[in-house]
Amino acid sequence: MSILPEIVISKHDLQRLETLLEKQKAGDEYAAKLEDELARARIVAQSELPEGVVTMNSRVRFEIIESGKVFEKRLCYPEERVNDHDDISVLTAVGSSLIGLSEGATIPWSHNGKPLTVRVTAVFPPAA
Repeated sequence: MSILPEIVISKHDLQRLETLLEKQKAGDEYAAKLEDELARARIVAQSELPEGVVTMNSRVRFEIIESGKVFEKRLCYPEERVNDHDDISVLTAVGSSLIGLSEGATIPWSHNGKPLTVRVTAVFPPAA
């Protein structure tokens, strides 16, 4: 088993994410993955959030190491997703893996049962 990178989440994002999870159906695998990530997160005040951390509504550039494919998407709540090209819901496998990661961090991920590794290459904070 690989060692998971540290994740940092603001209290504000945590509160909204917990509210989102309360509305999910029991047994939802993506909600369970997000719960696991939140359980291991270091929670900080918004003002203490380090630069370069993936937060809700930030744009994140990430690479699938095995394929070399690079994506840039806004991490959002499911109801705020505009389209698949620009947005990724936090209630997807890769979305729940990205929340709280710092630039340069890698994390194991699985797509259609295939183990992959995601690396965060850049984080652009949400517009004020």
